[in-house]
Amino acid sequence: MDGQAKYHNSNLGIPTFLQAIHSKNKAYLAVGDEDTRIKIYNEARMHEIVSFWFLTKRVPLQLLQPLETTLILLVKNEESK
Repeated sequence: MDGQAKYHNSNLGIPTFLQAIHSKNKAYLAVGDEDTRIKIYNEARMHEIVSFWFLTKRVPLQLLQPLETTLILLVKNEESK
């Protein structure tokens, strides 16, 4: 199947945010979903997942990067029913 497009199943729910992250000479994309997951992809090779975060009872809303070495994750707590 050389030369044909290959699709990667990201296993993400409905996305809640897409955020670019930069660190020195590297760039990443963070994708959060309503199923409490965040995946960090290598921006140069989008098929490469660098990190996977699973949040318990919290929905990721936004990822802030005030400094190159600092990330702040804003979340919404889910209420138990």
